[in-house]
Amino acid sequence: MARITWLGEAECLWNEVTFPPGVPVEIADQYMLGKARNNPFFKVEMDVSFFDDPPAIMPETWTNTPNAPPKRKRGRPPKVRTNVDQ
Repeated sequence: MARITWLGEAECLWNEVTFPPGVPVEIADQYMLGKARNNPFFKVEMDVSFFDDPPAIMPETWTNTPNAPPKRKRGRPPKVRTNVDQ
């Protein structure tokens, strides 16, 4: 569950939820959480318990390929001049 804190000076009523100034309010509405994340007058605290459900970490096997072909440089290759007048 996430908590949204109103950073203003007076009480705020938004989507039928009253936010006292400086007091975190628990919100489950994803719409409100998304809007409050981008609003400078709200502070969003996510309750993430990392140790309860750790993410599965997969090894990055794509970085361990030693026989990968070399990458080309961007742009047109330089012009090679030959001395025909010799």
